[in-house]
Amino acid sequence: METPLQNHPFWDKVSAFVVSEMATKLIPGLSLAVLRSGKLLFARGYGQANLELAAKADEQTVYGLASVSKTFAATALMLLVADDRCGLNDSIRTYLPEAPANWEEITLRYLLAHASGLPSQVRFEQYGLCEKFLNRLDVTRDEFLRAALQMPLDFRPGTQTKYGSTGYGLLGMIIERISGMSYSQWLAERIFQPLGMTSTRINDPAALIPHRAAGYSLEDGVLRNADYTSAMWYSAPNGLVSSVMDLARWDEALTAGRVLSFSHLEEMWKPTILTNGKSAEFGLAWSVWQHERGKLVTHHGSRLGCASYYARFLDAQVSIILLANRRYAPVWDLGKAIAERFLLSEVSA
Repeated sequence: METPLQNHPFWDKVSAFVVSEMATKLIPGLSLAVLRSGKLLFARGYGQANLELAAKADEQTVYGLASVSKTFAATALMLLVADDRCGLNDSIRTYLPEAPANWEEITLRYLLAHASGLPSQVRFEQYGLCEKFLNRLDVTRDEFLRAALQMPLDFRPGTQTKYGSTGYGLLGMIIERISGMSYSQWLAERIFQPLGMTSTRINDPAALIPHRAAGYSLEDGVLRNADYTSAMWYSAPNGLVSSVMDLARWDEALTAGRVLSFSHLEEMWKPTILTNGKSAEFGLAWSVWQHERGKLVTHHGSRLGCASYYARFLDAQVSIILLANRRYAPVWDLGKAIAERFLLSEVSA
């Protein structure tokens, strides 16, 4: 079947479905991009980027990426692997020598694959039971590191997986130690600037970021402004902002092998093998699935004021990107529905 174009009536059906779902699910603003074989087919924004200003969302609107940021953190580390500056099977104590002795078995691979045994979130005992309000804590990087190093492991590294952000917080610091640059500088110099991703950066609540959407939460059926988040928490696990147009440039570069070699990408997109010989659900950051249309790698995220979904149907050569400005907006379900109801049927077998 002929590939749908930006103004093809096919996209009116997709848009009607998106708008209906947004109204039902109370999603203020959302942007969508669809690619095939690394080429942009469609990009559009829906709803409002800022409810108070009645500013419309479009394909240039900038949203928080939440945990989709982890895919960039993993890529940042893989660039160092490609440069022969570290190895995936290196112990993280090679780069964090102050870590406890029982962390010796935590490799960089296990860190990226959520198989490290580290707890999902860092706890700061001096602040009391504050996990619910962790995002408000203006802790320093040194405080984060000290707190992380004091936590016992939940399980022996490599024996199972448990999704979390603690390991990726440490990963950002490890990347800095190996590269000799700040994490944001390494990303900018090796990824964002070469690819022309001008809207992508580490979030800074105080900075003036063009086209940045306001963030919202849904409480008792009412939309409210998202809660305050300290700048400390905008880091490797969930700290990036971007637009669907920038992520389309990213997808194109991945498809062409312009960021990492295909062998390194394959390493990221294959299930991690645990110590018992079984395959984990994670590759290096990405979740790895076997869809009826072939191999699928995905990541999604939700954080205060934003939600994100990025899926690459590798065999079908279709990618879908959804960014929204409400926490817990069901972008995973929406993205899956768009792909299966509309996109995959357009890809010839």
